[in-house]
Amino acid sequence: MGNQIKQGVFFLLCFFLPFRIALANAGILELTPDIPRYALGRSIAFLEDESGKLGISEVSSPAFEARFKPSQENALNFGVTSSAIWVKCTLRNTRPEAISVWLLSLDYPLFDYVSLFRKNRASGQWEEEKSGDRYPFRNRKIAHRNFLFELPMPDTAVQTYYLRFATSGSLQIGPHLHTERELSIENMYAEIGYGLFFGALLIMIGYNLFLFFSLWDRAYLAYVLVILFNLLVQASFSGHINQYFLGNTPVLANGSIPLFMAGAGLTMNFFAISFLGTRHFARGMHRILMGLLVLAALDMLLVFFLPARLTISLAGLIVMVTSLMMIVAGVSSLANGNKSARYFLLAWVVLLAGVLITSLRNFGLLTPNFLTVNSIKIGAIMEVILLSMALSDKYNLFKKEKETTQAKMLHMQQEANKVLEEKVQERTLQLAEAYEELSSTMVVIEQERQKSDRLLLNILPEETAAELKEKDKRSLNTTTACRCCSPTFAISPAWWSK
Repeated sequence: MGNQIKQGVFFLLCFFLPFRIALANAGILELTPDIPRYALGRSIAFLEDESGKLGISEVSSPAFEARFKPSQENALNFGVTSSAIWVKCTLRNTRPEAISVWLLSLDYPLFDYVSLFRKNRASGQWEEEKSGDRYPFRNRKIAHRNFLFELPMPDTAVQTYYLRFATSGSLQIGPHLHTERELSIENMYAEIGYGLFFGALLIMIGYNLFLFFSLWDRAYLAYVLVILFNLLVQASFSGHINQYFLGNTPVLANGSIPLFMAGAGLTMNFFAISFLGTRHFARGMHRILMGLLVLAALDMLLVFFLPARLTISLAGLIVMVTSLMMIVAGVSSLANGNKSARYFLLAWVVLLAGVLITSLRNFGLLTPNFLTVNSIKIGAIMEVILLSMALSDKYNLFKKEKETTQAKMLHMQQEANKVLEEKVQERTLQLAEAYEELSSTMVVIEQERQKSDRLLLNILPEETAAELKEKDKRSLNTTTACRCCSPTFAISPAWWSK
């Protein structure tokens, strides 16, 4: 019986010991230089501090251990929240002789406040390293557009780190661990990609600005503004505005994000109104787009008076509603005969799909991943291509309409010339007939005058006849000249009856 009990105990130990060990190691991420990059999304636990008043001494105590929830996502997304978020990560460096310092990166560069807490093993006290875009960029230990923290791990001891996040905008947490070499390589490729993206947008701005000054078509100016604000929004969300332009003036840096988002909504409505001609092709949508334009302009002003959390939420809502209205306006304009709306509709369906995905991600309705993080960049490139085709199509339609109008005018001119020629020929024929009739009359007059002269010579003395003949000749010349100029020219036979 005793042997059976011993065998049972041994069996239970053998069965439960692996699980005990696994539970003991649960939550501990073991680092090796063979893997130069770790996504920590599923290796962390988080705690939401709705009051925002908890400190490191409280959250690190055993009483709060059970309140941390293990993450089930590659990236945590809390949307726009006023809560502070605590994240705990436990690490062990398996080969410190190869790599003794790891770099912790946070891929979202818009946190207002982020603090890393590590315990000083000599003193047993927690040390805090502060960062965030509410502090001047020059205060960062590592000058990078994202937030980076050095994690020295000179031995194989298990170390626990805490991160505290608080921000007025969207709160998205996707931490990664890198070796220094791996981070340098990733950063190089990322900057090349951003350079190509921003460079393409700048080229399109310059090209369309040239077309605007050449053609003076305000649709090109509206398109330039759309690309410009799109570029500014993307540069803000990528951290480049903070890194290169406004980082050392945190108030401007934080206010620029809702300002650029509201500006994007304003220029999108302006472009739709200009390009689609909604005043003529979609009057109902024209009023809606004008209302959204005014609302976006108002939000741009409120940026300087209201908290960023409110203006960012309003700007995001404006962009989402505008995204839907642009598609409706394109459909309405196309249905009412505006053929140039075809490529416009396709372009904005692609771009606004990216905008909607980004907005839903910012509100915490979609999980951050490669597609949701880069959807607006992909959509923007496709939009640039398709809208270039749209503007070209609009120009071709205008050219075709102009050629058709010119052909109609030429035909009308030819018809008018033909009618005029016929009238000229008819009038010329009438004048010829009148001239022929006048010539016949003059012949008869001359013949009658000669007869009269002969009669006078036969009846009167020669001197008297010559005098009368001369007077009659002068009178006849004057009368003939006057009557030839009169439209009612006629020969009166009264003189001959004398």
